[in-house]
Amino acid sequence: MTCVRYVKYFFVFFLLSFKLSYAANENALVQAMQLLDAWQLKEASALVREQFQQFPKDPNVLFLGARVAFYQGEFAKALDLLNQAKTQGFVSQDLIFEQVVKDTARITSSFLFKSSAHFKVFYAPFKDEILADLMLPVLENAYIHIGQSLGFEHQSEIPIAVLVVDNAEALSLVSTLKTVEIETTSTIAICKFYRLMITSPLATYYGYEWADTIAHEFAHLVINARSFARVPIWLHEGLAKFMETRHNRAAGQALNDDVKKTLRLAALSSKFITFEQMHPSMAKLKSQEDAALAFAEVLEAVMMLNEKKGIDGLKNLLTQIGQGTSVENAISVLYGKPFTTFLKEWKNRLLRYGNYQAQSATLLKKEIRLKNPLNNDLLAPNNEDITADIKEKKAQDFAKIAQLLVLKGRHQAALVEYEKAFQLTRISYPHLTRQYIQALMYAGDYQKAQKIAEDFLLKFSQDTHVRLQLADIYLAQNQYLKAKAQYALSVYENPYNPSIYQGLLKIAQIEKLKKEEDQYQYYLKILK
Repeated sequence: MTCVRYVKYFFVFFLLSFKLSYAANENALVQAMQLLDAWQLKEASALVREQFQQFPKDPNVLFLGARVAFYQGEFAKALDLLNQAKTQGFVSQDLIFEQVVKDTARITSSFLFKSSAHFKVFYAPFKDEILADLMLPVLENAYIHIGQSLGFEHQSEIPIAVLVVDNAEALSLVSTLKTVEIETTSTIAICKFYRLMITSPLATYYGYEWADTIAHEFAHLVINARSFARVPIWLHEGLAKFMETRHNRAAGQALNDDVKKTLRLAALSSKFITFEQMHPSMAKLKSQEDAALAFAEVLEAVMMLNEKKGIDGLKNLLTQIGQGTSVENAISVLYGKPFTTFLKEWKNRLLRYGNYQAQSATLLKKEIRLKNPLNNDLLAPNNEDITADIKEKKAQDFAKIAQLLVLKGRHQAALVEYEKAFQLTRISYPHLTRQYIQALMYAGDYQKAQKIAEDFLLKFSQDTHVRLQLADIYLAQNQYLKAKAQYALSVYENPYNPSIYQGLLKIAQIEKLKKEEDQYQYYLKILK
């Protein structure tokens, strides 16, 4: 991807310097706090529960109980325990935590939730119910293919909390990340407080790859839990980026043409983001471009480690770090060479991208653009010149003429002009290809439209606009199995597009699948 749709952020909690009462077991409380810092929620919860049984009104026990409840996704309970602790005389040294508990409890007070074996998704009523339905299977697949493959088992009886918010301000309030940092780097999701937080695609103009994003955040949780929160940010992000695609395909698929182009531009200028600049969070980098480059760099580093011993090697790396081995020594063992040699070879590998040539004239750029609800900014801008990226002047002129003809309702004449433009550029330009496919569909030439769409997706696999067009093409030709597959992939970016469920509803009605028919009708009703 060209854009940073998400800059991930993990947080290591500092021990509170509070004055313990002589009632509760001081060592147990300090140990519980250390376990929470190390993302060992089950063990911390057990210790705090023991203290509760003996000292239910001790203010320090109540405060730690609030932390545990907050991490477990019991937001109202966390606020209640926090208030009880203060009533009993507790004076917090962590005012940021107090505020995030209050804000999260307030924001989620009207939320609904849906649960699976290992996850509990909290969401605002109505439209985001669709996302919750779709997200749970993605998370369970991530649990198996990311979590278990890295040696993670969630053993708590309480599922991992997943919080869906609807704007950047809400994400800021529930995560403590600054709004300006979220907007500068296009942060869309965060893993923190032993839970996953993600912005609804409804908050964006065009949607985004929410399935890979939530899998990425889960990978962060796994990395923290397996390493006892000892992994530095560069390795954290590299591992999460490498593993994020494993929920439904092979690991490392995030290394696509857009990422390679980002590395090529950096290699040509020899300007890279250092590990020091990445600390303490990618969200604190200066721009979306810097964040994109940083992600590309650390992904390449983990690709190098994976090439040595695969996923099992990465699993063992986390084990060694979790047991106290330094990151440098653990990497040296896995890589088979000193850490300094690893760094040198990694930098040389990045520089070699200066020789990389993109396969197509224009790579697919998908900037995440958040809506501004305060300005009633609910629709995508419609004043963009979608032919501006076409470098061939003749092709650009043909495309502009075609657009004018479409506006006048002269679709057959527009098709002729689109054909001229396309012959000069082939599938190099996404906007032009989409328009040409649409013109062919309008003319009923589905076979030609299908061939172009299929060829296009081989190079631009992330373009869900063309993917949805291809699904409609398959449906028009009664290729129901292929159509369903393309509709299913389309929801991974924009699950609120009614066209998806209209197509799936037609197939369900034809195949007499009553349960699916009812579900898609319900979704369409929600989306009205």
